[in-house]
Amino acid sequence: MGSGQKGTYDVAAISCGRDHTLALLESGKAMGWGGNGSGRLPADIPELCSVAAAPTQPVEVSMQQKLRSIAAGHGISLGLTERNEVAIWGLRRRRWWPARVGAAAMPQRVAALPLAMEVTAGEFHFAAIDEPVSSTHGA
Repeated sequence: MGSGQKGTYDVAAISCGRDHTLALLESGKAMGWGGNGSGRLPADIPELCSVAAAPTQPVEVSMQQKLRSIAAGHGISLGLTERNEVAIWGLRRRRWWPARVGAAAMPQRVAALPLAMEVTAGEFHFAAIDEPVSSTHGA
């Protein structure tokens, strides 16, 4: 928990991916650190593999809305907004993002999931519980 000192955060939740970690703060913001591959934050420079010396300082994820949950997977990160929209960033896989995006450093809204209740990320897929049924998306 944060104490108001520089470099401390009030963490509400944490999620570990293959090469990176996400922390959801009490404020609804998200921080990420680790492998620095699959779309660097905030530089928007796609690098499709992890760097040799991963940074240990967290970087704030640039979101317009507050998040209520997070999920870190293999090369992707997910956030569930207060409006129940799913945001995804990292390595582009299949149909979730515009074709021009190779790696998304900035979160992109998943239009196919407008009313999600929960998200989770795995090695090569992610899943969401939405209304009225659940959805699973593969890599």
